[in-house]
Amino acid sequence: MAFLNRRFDSEDSATAIENLTAKLKKGIQAASTHFFEQEFPHDTREAILCTLDPTKTPLTPVQSGQAIRDHLEAIGRSTSKT
Repeated sequence: MAFLNRRFDSEDSATAIENLTAKLKKGIQAASTHFFEQEFPHDTREAILCTLDPTKTPLTPVQSGQAIRDHLEAIGRSTSKT
């Protein structure tokens, strides 16, 4: 809740939100590995991938699983700097 009261108009505030965002991304990546097939069944993976790239051809269940894992890993590695 403390973040809701901040104005984010200073370097320290920006650094705080960047650090929090980085931790959230890594948490999402880590959480996605638990019960992957139940949380991301093939049809859900296909819907996500189609949203990301509508021109992509349909994938097999194995391919869609790897594509989503790669996407979530890329999110976890991406920069959170403003």
